[in-house]
Amino acid sequence: MVKTTVGIVTWNSLVKVDRLLESFLRFHDPDEYKIIVSDNGSTDGTQAMVGDKYPQVELIENGANLGVAKARNKTIRLRAGRHMALLDDDLEFHDAALDILCERLESFPDVAVAAPRLHYPDGTLQHSCRTFQTIAPIVLRGSPLGKLFPDSKIVRNHLMIDADHSVEQFVDWTLGACHLIHGDHLNRIGELDEKYFYLYEDVDFCYRAQKLGLKVLYVPSTTVTHHYRRKSAQSFNKMTVHHIGSIARYFWKHRNIF
Repeated sequence: MVKTTVGIVTWNSLVKVDRLLESFLRFHDPDEYKIIVSDNGSTDGTQAMVGDKYPQVELIENGANLGVAKARNKTIRLRAGRHMALLDDDLEFHDAALDILCERLESFPDVAVAAPRLHYPDGTLQHSCRTFQTIAPIVLRGSPLGKLFPDSKIVRNHLMIDADHSVEQFVDWTLGACHLIHGDHLNRIGELDEKYFYLYEDVDFCYRAQKLGLKVLYVPSTTVTHHYRRKSAQSFNKMTVHHIGSIARYFWKHRNIF
């Protein structure tokens, strides 16, 4: 019996999505999860690989890069079971993380999102818990000012660097790489905002949840590896433009500047 739907968005990441699906299915009962891959027009053979190697996975062929929010919403609209998990394609599981998240999610009636501890491939902690965005940390992290203030308290507080990441806690938001969302609360919060092409759709979702009096729970009792490299940070490119646009939309929408 399906308990949770898993939505995965991918684009030209055959090796990554293969690793994700293999590791997920190694630790989770496939009968309890409906797995959907929403492919944003990959040209590297991803669609054929998923279809041939993982026949139990439902594949959505978008034909073009729709961005993260639109592609994820397509999986949300096909959900079955009680809850909805949204996963990045560059994750690797080492235990039944979603089972653990589900148990913690259902322990709190007002928790909308549960998220695990994330590690980089070398085993170091990814600071995935954060306070809601304001202009100051964004400027310090994304401009030459950051080099002048490498240990800024503003940035440290935003990234929760000094928090105890071994302790389960309620936080403002967590990176959307691995979110388990309570189905009843998802109905109240609504789908992801499709005007975010890349990044900030996760911040926006958590912000809207908390405006409704709901909570986001960080669950460090399970750890997922995040093979992550931010595309917009490598050079000024199309993803950088999308990133800047998402920042502008978030602050225009929520007026949460300072």
